[in-house]
Amino acid sequence: MIEVVNMIHTRDFGKPGDFVCDRTTKWGNPFIMYEQHMRNRVCDLYEDYLDAITELGNETMVRNMLKIGGLTPTQVDIWMERTGGYLDISELKGAVRLGCWCKNGEDGPRCHCDYLKKKIEGQSDLNV
Repeated sequence: MIEVVNMIHTRDFGKPGDFVCDRTTKWGNPFIMYEQHMRNRVCDLYEDYLDAITELGNETMVRNMLKIGGLTPTQVDIWMERTGGYLDISELKGAVRLGCWCKNGEDGPRCHCDYLKKKIEGQSDLNV
């Protein structure tokens, strides 16, 4: 079972099986949350985005999703360069913990990593 953790409050983060999934990595949420009331919106956008970007051939759709989600053309280009327009969930095989900055315990605020965890675990269920 994968755990979603806050990298600030997890002192030993960085062990094997730990993956940084913040905005500095291709696994981060490209949609910016300017205020707390936007959390559900940016997490919903991320879920649709992750579903699209983990399917080959969806680069145009992903670009459009990023634009609709509020990214500038330059930000879209940077994000597409970072991801290559496709994310392979199998790269996270063996994940034990996914680290972000917003997660605070099981009952903490919603985090994009919650859905990333679901996608990883769903893929491993298919490969059993």
